[in-house]
Amino acid sequence: MRKDCVLLVFGDPGEGKSYLAKELASHCGYSHVAVDSVYVHFIKQRHPELDFKWISRFILEQYQGVLEAGVKSHPDWWARDPINEWQDYLTERLLDTLRGCPRVAVEGSLLLDDTRAFIRARLPSEMEAHEIRAIQRQYEVDGGGKTVDAREVVQRFG
Repeated sequence: MRKDCVLLVFGDPGEGKSYLAKELASHCGYSHVAVDSVYVHFIKQRHPELDFKWISRFILEQYQGVLEAGVKSHPDWWARDPINEWQDYLTERLLDTLRGCPRVAVEGSLLLDDTRAFIRARLPSEMEAHEIRAIQRQYEVDGGGKTVDAREVVQRFG
């Protein structure tokens, strides 16, 4: 059994990120961190002025259209950089989860390149971390170019 492992499962909506994380949780004992849910909590707690009724259905659009675009076009509006604040918040939640379970599958549309790099830079050095891109319920591990199905990912990281 692998110890101390973080799997960062990313990709477009509907590609199988949640499915893979749930498979890893049920078959291999990974904790499942749903980034999109963490983001909704972040907005509600830290930036309630940006919350709206349907935020959970438009997470990526809200992030790109409000946080990213807002920071670029109006940096003077923000007391702190909300992108950095979000990445810190997510990383803190992940590290809290790792204290209880050393094997975590983190998935979500908001695991963008800069966010994955931010998380990896803050993980303990002994922590094994892998990036898995979901593409139509096929998975590319660590940018290797070859895709495999969920069963193969579960076998590899189980």
